[in-house]
Amino acid sequence: EMKRLFWIEIHPETMRRKMIERWCWLPKPHKVIVERVKRNRRPSYGIMVQFDWSYHDWLENGEVRCMLIAVDDSTSEIIEAKFTKNERLSDIIWFWKNYFNKHGKPVSIYLDRHSSYKVNYPKDQFDEEMLTRFQRAMTYLWVEIIYAKSAQWKGRVERKFKVLQDRWIKMLRLS
Repeated sequence: EMKRLFWIEIHPETMRRKMIERWCWLPKPHKVIVERVKRNRRPSYGIMVQFDWSYHDWLENGEVRCMLIAVDDSTSEIIEAKFTKNERLSDIIWFWKNYFNKHGKPVSIYLDRHSSYKVNYPKDQFDEEMLTRFQRAMTYLWVEIIYAKSAQWKGRVERKFKVLQDRWIKMLRLS
């Protein structure tokens, strides 16, 4: 659509280009599209375990419970799951103790940056004295902790929760 400027008709794009040439207009910078590189799955079962929790009315009785879940990274199979009232450290430690007794130690655990698992204050992150109790326990057991930068990075375990909240609850309703 042409615009009239005094007695001359000028297309807006032509005017914008002329203004950019004379430094009267600064064009918006182009967005840099960062392609996310998918992290490859671990080569075999039990090397890496993704861990997370989800609050939901799992039993449809009005009581919101927390489900702790461990998913194998290579197969996306649920290895261990437990209902708790919340994600207290004592419940998490009990969960991992049972996991180690049943399935052995994984090489690494992939989880989020919750304050139970990681010191989030920048000054104290690399101080050996400022480790959380969970970090100390896993360091003592020689289990590597890998922190996800976002929920999307923990895709396998997040998808499991979505499936469980959809299908599992419906199956329980039918039984």
